[in-house]
Amino acid sequence: MSEVSEAELVAIVDTNSELQQLAKHFSVPFFQSSDKMLQTVTPDGVIVCTPTDIHFG
Repeated sequence: MSEVSEAELVAIVDTNSELQQLAKHFSVPFFQSSDKMLQTVTPDGVIVCTPTDIHFG
C-alpha cells in the first residue's frame, strides 16, 4: 500500500488481538470484527488477506 499514494490505511481488523501492536505502529484503530469497524470507519475499499490454504478452490 505504501507504493500507492492515493491509498490510505484507515483501520486494521483481525480476530487476533496481537495485531493491535501493528495498528498502533501505523496509528490506526484496531477492531476484532468488520461490523465494529464499519460502525466507526467508512472505508472506500478493503483488502482481505487470508492464508492461501483457506482460499475457495
